[in-house]
Amino acid sequence: MADSATRATYPIILVAFDVEESSDGKKVTFQAKNPKVTNNTKARFLKNVKERSTTDAIHNNSECTMSCQFDAELVTDEEEIARLLMKQGQKKPLFCIHGWQGRPDIWIHMCKNAQPNFEDTNLI
Repeated sequence: MADSATRATYPIILVAFDVEESSDGKKVTFQAKNPKVTNNTKARFLKNVKERSTTDAIHNNSECTMSCQFDAELVTDEEEIARLLMKQGQKKPLFCIHGWQGRPDIWIHMCKNAQPNFEDTNLI
């Protein structure tokens, strides 16, 4: 495995593509490029999303262009989901939805960079 370093983090996202679950079902990993979607793919909330940049990944304008992966924790508790979506009850959630061919790394970075412009909402 190549050396890794954490590049970006995001508190909560909603994904509707396949993720690799850990054996205990609490953590997941997914690819930045071309995530798979199968017939049984379920939408999932993920928290503490961290981009793992490996030495064979090339970054260009905050975008993974090769083999970036993301690590995250699966969120299943409804109260925790509500708390994370509303940033402790201080903001309304605003979902940023990308198209079918959108890459998750691009949208995660766009939301993270745009968040300071939204005082009353939490971009998801």
